[in-house]
Amino acid sequence: MMSRTSIVSFLLVGVSVVTAFTTTNNMMNNKRAFLTQNNYNKRSFGLSMSSSSSSSASEEHWNEDGFPSSESNIFNDNDSHNNEVRQRRLQVEALAKNRFVTGDSLHSLRKRVLELRRDLKVARKTNSQKQVKELERAIIQAQKVDAEFVYSVALERMEQAEANGDMEAMEQYRQEATMARSCLPQFNLDGLWVGKYGDHGYEMINITYVGDTLIAFKVTGDKNVPKGEVSFQVDLSMESSKSRSKQQQSRSESQSKILQPIELSEDATRQWGTKHLERFSGKGQVAAEGFVNNQWLDGQLILVGDYFSFAWVPLGHQVFFGRPSAELTLKMLNASKQQQSQPQQQQQGREETSFVSSASAQHL
Repeated sequence: MMSRTSIVSFLLVGVSVVTAFTTTNNMMNNKRAFLTQNNYNKRSFGLSMSSSSSSSASEEHWNEDGFPSSESNIFNDNDSHNNEVRQRRLQVEALAKNRFVTGDSLHSLRKRVLELRRDLKVARKTNSQKQVKELERAIIQAQKVDAEFVYSVALERMEQAEANGDMEAMEQYRQEATMARSCLPQFNLDGLWVGKYGDHGYEMINITYVGDTLIAFKVTGDKNVPKGEVSFQVDLSMESSKSRSKQQQSRSESQSKILQPIELSEDATRQWGTKHLERFSGKGQVAAEGFVNNQWLDGQLILVGDYFSFAWVPLGHQVFFGRPSAELTLKMLNASKQQQSQPQQQQQGREETSFVSSASAQHL
């Protein structure tokens, strides 16, 4: 079993893994800034680097994550209508992010809400109505800045409104849920990621969502779990607010679907810039060579700032993921295509040899 200590130890090792991966990324393009293991900062943990001053004009279209930058006109998004729509969307996103607390502040907020709930329970027992109202008001105000709580409540009310036939209210709660969801990091992992799968080396996955379920498909694979198969999946569906509160108050974390955050040591906190790491229960797929005897094992998705890891808990195996650059993406896809074509060429060669041998035998 993978303990909390081993997970924290892995995250410390993750720095060198990402640093080494970044160095590999840099070697593919000598115009990228070179990163050494002894010279890194918070931005250096990315798997792609920002362009140096000597970069060509074409490189300026791409940001440090290897995707089109906001200044790029690569998608011909220059007409006034599209710009206005984009500006409104960015304003809404900015307002949403400013509304909710995140990181360690969120952890402190939830801890404070639990304390207020305990005080509320005592106040109700003593029949102190004034204190009850004050505590209820404080709890409501605190939970308004918790995006996960807002999302779960909005979903519940949306379902109720739909059941009651109130389409206007349903749309209102749907927008509220969408806005809150956009601020939850576990729902913003869409796209390509790269991680080191042990001896198999670096592999690429593509994360998509089906409802509230995160699914990681392999873009490049290995002999055990090939490309196109699911590497892992995580059910991120929101429990009701009451259910979450009860689970947070209980200490049976191992039996709870909602896992408590990992609390890092002081060294790890300085390294990653946060004290607490959110994690979620999931399932990771494993198989014997040739994708036989495949099975699903208990796993954990762990959010680490702009990165994340997934742990196959029974195996004590964990993979740290980061965003690939555009160059690395192309290189890995080309390598995967070449590897896939090799068996086909070998099979074709064997068939041709067999045909020639058969023809020779018939001739003789």
